[in-house]
Amino acid sequence: MLPQDLPSDRIEVTQILESIQRGDPKAGNDLLKLVYDELRRLAAQKMAREAPAHTLQPTALVHEAWLHLGGDEQPAWKNRAHFFGAAAEAMRRILVDRATQSANRQLTETVRLLELQRAENFFQNGDAGTAVAHLAAMLRRDPSNHIAASRLISALVHRNWALRTSSTMQHTDRVETISFSPNGRQVLSASRDQTAKIWDAGTGKLDAVLQHTGQVFCAYYDSSGARIVTACADGTARIWDATTGEPRTPRLQHTGKVFWAEFSADDRWVVTASADRTARIWGATTGALKHELRKHTVTSFEPTSVRITKEWSPAVRTDRFGSGARIPVKCFSALKIASVP
Repeated sequence: MLPQDLPSDRIEVTQILESIQRGDPKAGNDLLKLVYDELRRLAAQKMAREAPAHTLQPTALVHEAWLHLGGDEQPAWKNRAHFFGAAAEAMRRILVDRATQSANRQLTETVRLLELQRAENFFQNGDAGTAVAHLAAMLRRDPSNHIAASRLISALVHRNWALRTSSTMQHTDRVETISFSPNGRQVLSASRDQTAKIWDAGTGKLDAVLQHTGQVFCAYYDSSGARIVTACADGTARIWDATTGEPRTPRLQHTGKVFWAEFSADDRWVVTASADRTARIWGATTGALKHELRKHTVTSFEPTSVRITKEWSPAVRTDRFGSGARIPVKCFSALKIASVP
């Protein structure tokens, strides 16, 4: 209870609180009109203790605290002291949360600046390839980093450099795909020479050869960079350990060339598409076949689904997979149930 309150105000607030307890739908709005000035004074007192850099105004703090308390649908307050105590606690929590968010933003900006400075140091030392890989890794971790994106685009568009390596990244036949690992430290290439190769992105040194018995159409990392999946003309897709270059699972077998293979966004599944006109879903850890879609060609993974298109039709269907989930799928005017244990 604040000393400047008049007895009549206290009585009226108490009466409105009693109306709220009785369920009067208008009482909440009446309460705000009556206590608004006092809440604003309370907000001003709270904010006077905050750092000068804060931007929240007392009026905004009152409105936010009011919403935290329930807005027009106020709970049943015991009395005036109970209400104002709750209001003070709501304001305190709001200010603490905002201070924490501000500190986190400042920390994020500091880390960004340090990482950008590291990239600039690479550029200045003539190691532009490592600088570009570093900027790419920054964007994978934080796609909202517009400064890093701008610097990377500038480096790529106006480049007068090449990857500074001690050796050439060499295959004996056409290279089909090439990509950086998620941390930017390795380069993965897939070639018609029946190999996929892992290279050190900074030096160009060959780290591992993933040997196949047919041309390799594509090779991709999972989101952590720990595993690689390849698709091969020998009718298999394979999952490899990105560090050792050794197979992690049995081969993922089709009866025709496997043109495409990729991890799902959560790394739980691998999807493959083959000339045998099937698309297959495999467990990424075990290599076990989970689901087969016949007479289809897979085009891409979505975060929680596989997008499938028939080779002869532009129509699109989506099958979603989860632990024990049974999901209805609308496909070419037909309803199908897909289930993956």
